[in-house]
Amino acid sequence: MQLPRGTWLFLVVIGFGMLGVFSHVARAQTVDRVAEFRKIAQDFRMQSDVLSREAEKRKTPFAGTAFNEFGSQEAFCGSLAYLLGKDGIFKRLTTLDAPTLKPRMREQDLNVLSLEVRMYETRAYAAERALSLSKREQSELWNLQCVRQHKIGEEQAVG
Repeated sequence: MQLPRGTWLFLVVIGFGMLGVFSHVARAQTVDRVAEFRKIAQDFRMQSDVLSREAEKRKTPFAGTAFNEFGSQEAFCGSLAYLLGKDGIFKRLTTLDAPTLKPRMREQDLNVLSLEVRMYETRAYAAERALSLSKREQSELWNLQCVRQHKIGEEQAVG
């Protein structure tokens, strides 16, 4: 069957137009995902601030600097996972148990609270750091620092 003259050109133009539409939709989904993650990052920061104020009220001892990096790599990979659409990995790496706040806390409880404050701060910082990266940098760091680490299989690598 022979197509009328100019049909091929029309089909090629429509095909490229549809690619543009799909590309725009993918970009919109990426922008929406980034906007959603900005809110999540703000929530991490807010939780950290609220918990920090609560710890101050209870005269919680400072956890020290030994724990500054504790959980930071998992939090960073979790942040990248969300931005790359890997929600299951994000939840696994960034979910923290709700801190236990009691009217009267023993010294051991206060030490745990101090560490929990640090963990929320770490989540907030990791999220902000991931958001500051370009899409390309996110993908590269995901493949270099996260894949084959933290129980993230090689099949999770991105192209």
